[in-house]
Amino acid sequence: MSQAEAYQEMHPGLSFEVAARRVGELEEPTAEVPPATPPTAARPAAAAVSTDDLAEEIDGARIALGAALALNPGGEVEAFLRTALESLDEVLSIVADDEEDAG
Repeated sequence: MSQAEAYQEMHPGLSFEVAARRVGELEEPTAEVPPATPPTAARPAAAAVSTDDLAEEIDGARIALGAALALNPGGEVEAFLRTALESLDEVLSIVADDEEDAG
């Protein structure tokens, strides 16, 4: 298995070409490669976002994924949608646990 294939396995839904490019960027970082995430200063403060707002956004994404699954997508697309849905369920669980711990 090549490094690009391994990277692709770790990031479902990524094309082989993108995986190969990202592996290349990891091996030879340049100043021109933008950061993977925006700087912290560009993100809203955590206190500005309530857990209710997060839960509402996650629920909206779950509804959209459920609607996409209802369209009976093909095997690989269905697998990606189900994986995304499972991830959102996990995030929602974490948000609920954090809210219980804080309350």
